[in-house]
Amino acid sequence: MGLIPEGSYATKHFCEHLVEVRPGLETVLLDLMFDPQTSGGLIIALAPDEAGDCLNKLRKGGVESAAIIGEVIGHHPQGRLRID
Repeated sequence: MGLIPEGSYATKHFCEHLVEVRPGLETVLLDLMFDPQTSGGLIIALAPDEAGDCLNKLRKGGVESAAIIGEVIGHHPQGRLRID
């Protein structure tokens, strides 16, 4: 519907200097990242050797949409999170 909670703008403004976004990333995905209604349960970060087991447990527990969405590929020189 294109409705974005006001808190999303505040969260984005507060954190945007810590995030590097891949050019061409869909706006809706970026909006979800800063959405105050979903922050906290949206992303789980694990060591690569633990990700598959966690994914299987989430799916067995009924979280059918659980997916591995990316990986940390290195440290940004300015301490920013890189989203590919």
